[in-house]
Amino acid sequence: MENPFEIILEKLNKIEEELEIINARLENKGFGMKNDYLTVKELSEYQNLAVPTIYGYTSTNQIPYIKRGKKVYFKKSDIDIWIEKGQSKTLEEMQANYLSSKKKF
Repeated sequence: MENPFEIILEKLNKIEEELEIINARLENKGFGMKNDYLTVKELSEYQNLAVPTIYGYTSTNQIPYIKRGKKVYFKKSDIDIWIEKGQSKTLEEMQANYLSSKKKF
């Protein structure tokens, strides 16, 4: 008969390995604490935007940002959503919107 403590230890080791894999995947997708917020320079590199362009977007409130004192931060998930909102609609989407907006008599 196997030692019950060895069985428990093996199971705990497997759980630790799985948690490490999950944490690594979350870090790669930008969910880690380190990658949640971007500075202006990091956003510039992340989206290939010039720093003055980013400041222009913040001054006209075209981009979601957080200001703490003199520092400006950008939540990575908010930036991803902001980029996706700028996506052009397909011809089929525009036609469907047009047809659904027409009043039926």
